[in-house]
Amino acid sequence: MITYKLDEAEFLEGMAALFLWPRKLIIANVIFLSMLLAVGAYLEFSSGPKTAPTSIGILFVCLAVPLVLASLIVRPFALRRKYRRNYNRIMASRPPTTISWSEAGFSDVAGQNEVAPWSTFNGWKQTQRLVLLYARASRGTQMLIIPKRAFTSTFQLDDFVNVVGRKIDAQQGIQADR
Repeated sequence: MITYKLDEAEFLEGMAALFLWPRKLIIANVIFLSMLLAVGAYLEFSSGPKTAPTSIGILFVCLAVPLVLASLIVRPFALRRKYRRNYNRIMASRPPTTISWSEAGFSDVAGQNEVAPWSTFNGWKQTQRLVLLYARASRGTQMLIIPKRAFTSTFQLDDFVNVVGRKIDAQQGIQADR
């Protein structure tokens, strides 16, 4: 059994793991942006008479490049600001959370003292400082953020990670994202 209260940095890290741009998507956007610039340069500097489609191609590139850059730069900052407001509004005043686990399930989910079976959770992820448990809900994905600092020993943390890995990975039939 562990008791913890999330601090703002842990909350933001957990939300970032769920909602911010994955590294693969950033790389895909950079490749797309590079292709747009290459097409624009080709259309602009290719030999031959300038035609209307060339101008449309340049216009397209001039509109698409700022949109892609804005999505890469602005979105993470806007989401962090939103999550910081959510933390201050909801999480800062929330009492500490106490959880326990066993082979049968996970207790004290959403403040209830009942055992939720592991089948409630459909995924999990481990970061350097957090363990994240995902559950599908009627309105999207819910996530339980558990800081590793809350565990009293590395043995307790390893036990929790092993149980989560066995129970959630077994029902998913996939390797966990660690």
